[in-house]
Amino acid sequence: LHFGGDSEEDEQLVFSDLAREIVGTSFSFDMMLKLDHAQFAPICQAKDFVMLACDVESGFPENSVVFAYAGTKTVYLSPGATLEPGKWQHIAVDQTLSDPVRPRLFVDGKLVDLVSVGQDGRSSMRNFRAMYLFEGAIDNLRFWKDYIDSDIARAIAYTKTLDLPGYLSGNVIADFSMNEGFSNTALLSGEHYALVQSRRTEAGIGSIWQSKRHLIRGIAFDGQVGELKKLSENRFLATFTADTDLKDVRGVAYPTFSRGSVSYNGKEIKEKIPFDFSDGSVMLYGTMIGYYGENFLDTVKIYAEKEPSAACDMLSFAAVVSDNPGLNADVLLRTVPSTVVLPVSEAFNASTLTFSFTLSDGAVASVAGKSIQSPITLSVDAPILIKVQAANRRSEAYYSISLSKKNSIIWPLPPTQLFYGDSIMGLPLRSSAGLPIVYTSDNPNVIAYTGNGFRAIGVGNATLIAHQPGEGRYESAEPVRHTVEVLPRQAYIAPRDMMVGYGAPIDDFDFYYTGLLPYDDLQQALHPEYHVVKNGGAWSPSEGVLPVGEYAIEPAQQQPYRVYGYEITPRNGKVIVRASQAVTLSVSVVDESNAPLSGARIEIDSILTLYSGVGSTEVDLLAGVHSYIISLDGYAPAVSRVEITDVPVEVKVVLKRRNLTLTYAVEGGGTIEGYRQQELAKGEDAGPVFALPSEGCVFVGWDDGDKNPTRQDRGVQESRVFKARFEKAVFPLTYAATLGGSISGEAAQSVAYKEAGTEVIATPDAGGYFIEWSDGKKTMNRKDENIQRSGEYTAFFGREVSLPYVQHFETLNPLPAFMYAKGQNGASWHVTSEAVRGYTLDGRFLAIENPKDAVGNFSTELYTPRFGVRNVDGEVAVEFDYIFYGVLRTQVVVYYQVEGAAPVRLGELSKDPDRKVTHFSGRIPNAAFTGKPWVQLSLRYYGPSHEWLCVDNLSVTPSSVAGNVQLNYYVTKGGTVNGGLRVNATTEVGIEGPKITAVAEVGWEFAGWSDGFVAPERRDREGTTVEALFTPSLIGGGLHSLSYKVDENGRIAGVSHQSGLKSGDKGLPVMAVATVAGYHFARWSDGNTSNPRVDIVANADVNVSAIFSKLFTLTYAVTPSDGGVILGEIAQQVPFGEDGSRVVAEPKAGYHFVAWSDGDVQAERTDRKVRSDVAVTAHFAQQYTLVYSTGRGGMIEGQTEQQLAPGAFGAAV
Repeated sequence: LHFGGDSEEDEQLVFSDLAREIVGTSFSFDMMLKLDHAQFAPICQAKDFVMLACDVESGFPENSVVFAYAGTKTVYLSPGATLEPGKWQHIAVDQTLSDPVRPRLFVDGKLVDLVSVGQDGRSSMRNFRAMYLFEGAIDNLRFWKDYIDSDIARAIAYTKTLDLPGYLSGNVIADFSMNEGFSNTALLSGEHYALVQSRRTEAGIGSIWQSKRHLIRGIAFDGQVGELKKLSENRFLATFTADTDLKDVRGVAYPTFSRGSVSYNGKEIKEKIPFDFSDGSVMLYGTMIGYYGENFLDTVKIYAEKEPSAACDMLSFAAVVSDNPGLNADVLLRTVPSTVVLPVSEAFNASTLTFSFTLSDGAVASVAGKSIQSPITLSVDAPILIKVQAANRRSEAYYSISLSKKNSIIWPLPPTQLFYGDSIMGLPLRSSAGLPIVYTSDNPNVIAYTGNGFRAIGVGNATLIAHQPGEGRYESAEPVRHTVEVLPRQAYIAPRDMMVGYGAPIDDFDFYYTGLLPYDDLQQALHPEYHVVKNGGAWSPSEGVLPVGEYAIEPAQQQPYRVYGYEITPRNGKVIVRASQAVTLSVSVVDESNAPLSGARIEIDSILTLYSGVGSTEVDLLAGVHSYIISLDGYAPAVSRVEITDVPVEVKVVLKRRNLTLTYAVEGGGTIEGYRQQELAKGEDAGPVFALPSEGCVFVGWDDGDKNPTRQDRGVQESRVFKARFEKAVFPLTYAATLGGSISGEAAQSVAYKEAGTEVIATPDAGGYFIEWSDGKKTMNRKDENIQRSGEYTAFFGREVSLPYVQHFETLNPLPAFMYAKGQNGASWHVTSEAVRGYTLDGRFLAIENPKDAVGNFSTELYTPRFGVRNVDGEVAVEFDYIFYGVLRTQVVVYYQVEGAAPVRLGELSKDPDRKVTHFSGRIPNAAFTGKPWVQLSLRYYGPSHEWLCVDNLSVTPSSVAGNVQLNYYVTKGGTVNGGLRVNATTEVGIEGPKITAVAEVGWEFAGWSDGFVAPERRDREGTTVEALFTPSLIGGGLHSLSYKVDENGRIAGVSHQSGLKSGDKGLPVMAVATVAGYHFARWSDGNTSNPRVDIVANADVNVSAIFSKLFTLTYAVTPSDGGVILGEIAQQVPFGEDGSRVVAEPKAGYHFVAWSDGDVQAERTDRKVRSDVAVTAHFAQQYTLVYSTGRGGMIEGQTEQQLAPGAFGAAV
């Protein structure tokens, strides 16, 4: 069935309700599908569900499949290239009906991974209105009672229902075979049909939609075998199973046309009823009354017969030795199993097996499609498969006959004792039947099979086993077992001989082994403790310098010890101390009165330690520079160096008594980090301390005037106490108001930590109204409590505007406060004359652009002023021009709202891929605002970040106005209107209002009114709200400019060059927007990172450039797919030189992490200072856990829990 996809030829295939046939918790269907081309179109859909083919324009991967569910708010997505246009593919879908609903998709018998894209299902169904009609072909569509799994999907792919095994075909609800002609469906349940809908005029002769020639469309009976057999035009034969009671056969018949009916024995058939075939036939009548003034009658006679027996058993089997030499014994079976195995000797000739059998009445037997009869002689080189078919030729059974021959293993006794590292080679490769032998060890930690032999890898006993599991006609061989003992291999350890100069330190010993196998290295293994022997005992460096001579290096314990598979015997080494040219250093230690100090610790070169006596202390040192530290409790230590040449050296060291005390105290809420009390000698440096404030407090300073919280007093001359002073923290709160209102209360407050400020009120002026605070608070009154940081809050006010209102945006820049904008994720509304994405409206216009290249829905809103409608007695017309480029999920809706009511939808902007200027027109009915003071419009934009909208020529016009209208004039900066900042007046419709004069301040010039009127004086007859605009005068000097530039990777949104600004003026906001894929805004050339930015003019021009950085892609994958997962963000966009976010390769149960594809072996990684794209894969491997434990009376030495890959060796325990 081919679908053209033309909207003028809307085609569909509508199925009847199938739900009542479902018996499990799943509902499934399969089909053959061929797309004409890649497209965004529904393949099939039902209530709250749609299955789609997708292309790039849809926002999903090319040729992917999407399942969207409105009821459970879920969307599932397959990978790209799931579908192959121009090619027939078998598609199977299984849908769970439990909560949550989740589909499974099989393509050509293979399960396709589906991922949830996390989108609201109802929103998805709404957005999918952008779909096109399906273009392609469908064939062999089937519905199933229960689930489809991978095995079933493979079994049914490219297979007709009649060719499926019985247990599968019995689960089919309905099969729409799409055959040409009268019968285009095979209704296996007898209850379901499909209605073809098409507007194609040629959908008729010879096609699937050909008209029915009978008034009776379908007939089905319980117990019926196969379809009705046509005997003549109105005569059919029904075949029933042998056990069917022909006197009471239940069945049903359907009329071809909805206005028709089918009757039996004078009663209309509306459901299953009993039929009586005891006379051999029944008669059915099809009627359609009053169709185009005519009555129609159709009769069908159904004859009945019973099918033959369904028995298909092999009742007996016989094979005797006299007919089959080599058969071990006669085989006589009265009950025949489905598998018959004949034991034979090697002498049996497998090319001839003579046997006999009996079958059920009327049944026949065949082998490989050829009929056989008993007795018969066949080759049994390969198993014989006999098919037994019942008399009804529908039921069938299969029996196999095969041989079983003896099989044995001959393996002479190998050595029964090995040493660690020995191997057993030359193993027999095949059994007596010529089949390969499999070798294993019951203790692979002692003896392991290496693939071509055994190797001793531990110490202990192991039983080596040879297996042959049998194959074909050969039975399994009896396993052969040999037990082998592995003894430790002898090895030796000794320290290498040493030669040192007199007085030189004797460091750690260097050990070496003998007797090790070439592949073993025990350098990291534990070894016995060794020491130098002097005078028959162990020498210690604390005894002083080792005299010149030769000394033994011996182990503390001489007994052999076990390491892995070795028995290690310790051996001795030696150290030779040779004479050197040493010079005597004499050290005397005294106090400040020159009195000797005994017991002072003298440490030389951090190695040699001596203690001073009453006189001098001597030590022999080699030539060179030596450092020393001399310390004694109660005294400041002395640290210095001494140079030793070839003559003795005397040193006198004076230690100063620590008799001064420095104390660090606190005043207020805080603590001292460091030593709060220090005992020091005169002139000694104190240790550093830090004044740490408690929560809610701040450090003020030290009582000696030092403001640095960290201090270290040096060269202390006297005892002192220093106080760190803390006070409770105080935070400034500032409240401001936009034009149209003011702040009542204390606008500048200082509030202590966790205290509350005083209440302020955002008070609108006459004709103004409160919108909200800059932090989102909606109430005019606010009192900020529990203050823990400073805050700046602005109250936004709007001004009620009289109608009509016309705005061309030529002189309105930036947006005034009464046009209130709310944006998310960096989105912003701004007035501009620059092209947005290469397109623009005439002159200046209002534009929104989401600058981020992020994925997701962003919401940006714009509110017009409130329009006064007290005097409007007709409808209000809303019109504007726009360019709206949007795709799948973008939406712009216009709302209106009146006082005390929820927003009402006025209309939606249409998307235009050609980016043409479109006109919006909407009408607000008078009934919507009767009795209300104002009406307000809002423009609400929702969409991904790469889409945009431009608006111009906004007009809000009443059809008629009665009574007085409001006249509002105001100034933002640079001048006055009638001597003030605002004038609010009224006038009767058609009568001129008061004269209004705009006057510029010094240094400013009048630039016109916001509605385009250019004269400074004006009188208005209709309601209006306008702003007098002023610009800085270019006469007189002292003016500055703001200039913003970009490179080829971006552009400036806003006015890139602003001139004629005085010191203190605020410039217009500008934003740096990246225009090249893979780049983002990094900073301005002056280091500022604000975007958008607003500069306040100082005493110099501003000339800056936006700097854009390249975004690099970091992607992380796993292999194998079931071996582990990546914790963290698997696809990252990182600017040049910055760090990616942390990811961890986490193995699943039974696997371990091996390494990343770039060689990194740490599972956790953070790619830093990125300068290029990174694509790496985490490799996992299967692993096993070995756990060793004991009962009472013993313990395990070694690693008791080990993680190993398959085939790896564990560590010895």
